[in-house]
Amino acid sequence: MDLTYSDKFKDYIVEQNDLGYPQTIYKFPNGYGASVIKFNYVYFGIEIAVLRFDKNGKWYIDYSTPITNDVIGGLDEESRDSVLQQIFELKEIKQWN
Repeated sequence: MDLTYSDKFKDYIVEQNDLGYPQTIYKFPNGYGASVIKFNYVYFGIEIAVLRFDKNGKWYIDYSTPITNDVIGGLDEESRDSVLQQIFELKEIKQWN
């Protein structure tokens, strides 16, 4: 079972990668998104980074949101969906050039 995949937010998945660990990239209509990964050997849980997308769809980790100034680790499926919901609800941003 891929713990980076959220059925609740499946319509916003833009990438799924195998980097030696699973990664799912979500892109929300507000210009934000999330990188959700599951390191089996670092955390006993799921890790989320808040992303911003530029006008070309390239993403960057955003450390300046009210959600966190870092990545959020040690999450279970319920808290993963809670963080994804918080990112989804962030005020819309202007796209980077």
